[in-house]
Amino acid sequence: PGSNREGQGIISLLDSTKGEAKVVVPALIEALKDNDKEVRESAIHALTDIKGETKIVVPALIEALKNDDKDVRNIAVYALKDIKGETKIVVPALIDVLKNKDKDVRSMAVSALGDIKGETKIVVPALIEALKDNDKDVRHRAVYTLTDIKGETKVVVPALIEALKNNNKDIRKSAIDALGGIKSEEKVIVPALIEALKDNDRDIRYQAVLALFFREKEAKTAVPALIETLKDNDEYIRRLAAITIKIIGEKLENKADTMPIADLDQAISDLEKALPALKVTQDKKLDSQIASINRSLEHLKKTRKSRLLDRILAWLAKNSLATGGLICIIFFPFLWFKLSQVRRKPTT
Repeated sequence: PGSNREGQGIISLLDSTKGEAKVVVPALIEALKDNDKEVRESAIHALTDIKGETKIVVPALIEALKNDDKDVRNIAVYALKDIKGETKIVVPALIDVLKNKDKDVRSMAVSALGDIKGETKIVVPALIEALKDNDKDVRHRAVYTLTDIKGETKVVVPALIEALKNNNKDIRKSAIDALGGIKSEEKVIVPALIEALKDNDRDIRYQAVLALFFREKEAKTAVPALIETLKDNDEYIRRLAAITIKIIGEKLENKADTMPIADLDQAISDLEKALPALKVTQDKKLDSQIASINRSLEHLKKTRKSRLLDRILAWLAKNSLATGGLICIIFFPFLWFKLSQVRRKPTT
């Protein structure tokens, strides 16, 4: 390797002769070993600019992933994710980068894997494994990457729920964050979040309540568990649980006219239990939540009564013969009784 100026000159010359990729690529790979940082970075940039020679360039970029220069590795990661048609060798190479000692490179590899389409069957398990990374930034990147992958929730969700059992609280927290961001699979996610409300770690419990708060439309089954959470030692968890119950109550109000009667009865029962549990906390900051839940409860009860009458009238209107029979059964005995009284009345 020569001086900085000489190295840059060589790179410029090589970069201008891209048509001879079979000659240029080996020279650029050699330049990646140069002592000068600028030469190494110029070489990796030149490699990424070579088009139409993926069979030669991809192996070179994969080799660059092992370079001692962190910036060279980073550039190689991002270059690989944008190369089309070579995912069968690119994806395994990027997965291997997840074992790299440099946390920033691992984090970039996680993002790159999320951007590659068509290899989710291999990518998803690798990203799930990245949830166990020692570095929190890598774990967080894995969380958000997993939530962005479309069409693989059937695989992602069970793995995240399993991660909630991990002894490492940071892994559990990452799993909670990921589950909170997935807007499907409610029947398995909500019960998992409810179970997480019992976690020994305060942060996990808080994140679980928060996740339920943001999916309040589907979290009505969580009300009994949220009522239990009102007994939590942490005032912020209690308050967040109270706000979540309040929001759920408001959503139930909006659905009261159309929801099944059995669900309406359950909602009334849940809110009836929530009110005394809230009052027991003696937390003045919960007064507005108590007032709101009480309004929701009264609305649900009123709707329940009106819907029962409506159902009776609708049934009578639909079943005219039965209605006529009922009228006969009720009215004619009454008429006969009145006529009997008239006959028995003494004349003056």
